[in-house]
This record gives sequence, C-alpha cells and structure tokens, in this order.
Amino acid sequence: MTYVGSRTAFDACLSRTGLQGANFLIAGEVLSAGEQLDAPTQAFSALVRGDGNFVVYRNSDWSQMWSSRTEGHPEASVLVQQDGDVVICAADGEHLWRSATGGNPGAFIQLHDDGRLVVYDFYRDPLWSSDGMI
Repeated sequence: MTYVGSRTAFDACLSRTGLQGANFLIAGEVLSAGEQLDAPTQAFSALVRGDGNFVVYRNSDWSQMWSSRTEGHPEASVLVQQDGDVVICAADGEHLWRSATGGNPGAFIQLHDDGRLVVYDFYRDPLWSSDGMI
C-alpha cells in the first residue's frame, strides 16, 4: 500500500508485535472471538464474543455501550480491510456487518476512553462512530 504524506509518528505507533492491550486495529489486522481492544485507561473494552457479537463494554459494571448485533455466528471476526472498511465476517466469509467506510485506504478503528469506537481515515478525520455522532 502506498501512503501520501508524512506518517512518521503514526508509523512508529504501528510497530507492535501483538494486539494485547491495543486500542486500535489497522488494515489487515483481525480480532477473533475472545479477543478485544482496550481503551487506554482500561475503562472500556471492545470484545468479539464467542457468539459473533462485537460489543463495547464499560469495564466497571460490564454494561453494554454498543453492539454490532451479529450474535448467532460463532467464530466471527472483526477485520479492517485494505480499502478502509471495517467488517465483521462469519466463519464462512459472509459479511455480517460493515462500517461502510470503504474507499479510504489507511483507515483504522480505535476505541477511546469514553467508550466510543471510531473509524478514522488516513488523516485522522472520523468516518464512522459507534455513537453515530459523525
């Protein structure tokens, strides 16, 4: 993938060896059942449940803040595609949910300390948010 502009600081953030404790996913990265993103303060987690539902929880009381409503699909996973679309795929490859942010190479999804999941484009402009406030 070719990027335009300076990505020095952002690229430095991406040199990681695993997703444990991460609060974002970039193109090509996958969250599988049982894996999660963690907000920097650990106040919220975005978990891919075993039933296929991708859910943001407030960790203090496990209250659900947002859900993809894709339960009933064990072994589903969350993927950031190269075109910038974030999708939840069933085990057979069927797309169960999508952020509709395709056409934005370099996009990524991030979990924030306030519990919002946000898909950003390459320039960090928001494209989609779990609270619908874009």
